[in-house]
Amino acid sequence: GQYRYAITLGAANAPGRRTLTGGQFTVLPGKPPPFTRVSPRNPRYFEFADGQFFYPIGWNMPYPVDRPYGIDYVPYLRPEQSLAAMLRMLDDLADSGGNFIRFWVSDWWNGIEWNAGVDNYGGIGRYNLKNAWLTDQVLEHCRQRKIHVLFTTQNHVQLSLGYSWPLHPYSRPWGGFLTYPDEFWTHPQVPPLLKKRAEYMVARYADAPV
Repeated sequence: GQYRYAITLGAANAPGRRTLTGGQFTVLPGKPPPFTRVSPRNPRYFEFADGQFFYPIGWNMPYPVDRPYGIDYVPYLRPEQSLAAMLRMLDDLADSGGNFIRFWVSDWWNGIEWNAGVDNYGGIGRYNLKNAWLTDQVLEHCRQRKIHVLFTTQNHVQLSLGYSWPLHPYSRPWGGFLTYPDEFWTHPQVPPLLKKRAEYMVARYADAPV
């Protein structure tokens, strides 16, 4: 169908908005991407949405560098070449016959919401577009190399006192509202923020055939 869009500019606590640009576009029927699922015929196996058998062969490849544990993966890495290293590992996997990885959204590499004092993060509710772009590149490379992805958007490290929790944007020292990490599961402000982030990630990545 036909759709229209407009980009407007406004400021918090200020009257009026200004339309910067707008336009329209047409969405055409397409072929559904080859998503995978647990087989409804036999839950011991996986299959594509069309019923074709899928056997995952691959690595746990959540990120190209594991800073919270003080470990750099070798021989691939230089810090300034982390994306190139990630794509190279994906090529190694595909060239070896692999077709599957487990991939994280991690605050030390490609997270989108984190402490405003770190890298290009903007704090609570403001998303890191540079890191979102990194994930774009990984998922696109997986599509090109026919690698499917178990996409993990939350991880335990963010709530671990010895690792990422001291820099968590929801913690009180950084302007947040949580005193302890276990409050993440019960505080009423957390679910709306997670829902907003999930909606952004679904809108950006859900069409990736992984």
